[in-house]
Amino acid sequence: MPVRRKVVLWSVLTPVALIALLVVVILTFDWNRLKPWLNDRVTEAIGRPFAINGDLTVTWRRGEGEKGWHTLVPWPRLSARDITIGNTEWAKQPNLATVRELIFVLRPIPLLAHQIAVPTIVVDSPAVWLERLADARNNWTLEFGPKKGPSEWELDIGEVVLARGNLALADQFKKIELQAELDTIGDNPLYDKARDGALVAPEASQVPPGPPA
Repeated sequence: MPVRRKVVLWSVLTPVALIALLVVVILTFDWNRLKPWLNDRVTEAIGRPFAINGDLTVTWRRGEGEKGWHTLVPWPRLSARDITIGNTEWAKQPNLATVRELIFVLRPIPLLAHQIAVPTIVVDSPAVWLERLADARNNWTLEFGPKKGPSEWELDIGEVVLARGNLALADQFKKIELQAELDTIGDNPLYDKARDGALVAPEASQVPPGPPA
């Protein structure tokens, strides 16, 4: 085989082989190996103990509503089981929140434009314990550290589905004690972008001092 033909052949086969190898690695990778790193990063970011105690898995599904070559790129579906978020030292409950399973689907192509596009989030069996002392200290305010300017990333959420949630509030400041069960009604998501509009994060000065409703 002439040298020129060999060079052309290798120049074509090498990218194909690399892509095939990357696909095999992604499909066979044990995502649980990332849990210690992920738990440490989230714990550092929110200032509370965070842990994914169960399996962390990634499966792939065909993209919905895509056009052209975008239809060739599959969407990752991430599942994290048995999530815990620790509480403050003075709180009565050991955890601020627990989640049986968190599932979300991610559109990968918008990541190239610094956009985190999540069409669907499913929160299965969350339990949240909110506490506030008489001196107004509460356990739901998380310390994210000093801001380093506006983020280059934009978060776009399509819908949020909640299944079998529980909420408890012990508020000594407002003298409120309540427990509630939360669940998505029928097939209607708790939040739907097309129905409710885009989520907008409030500025720190606009966050009300009282507990969430």
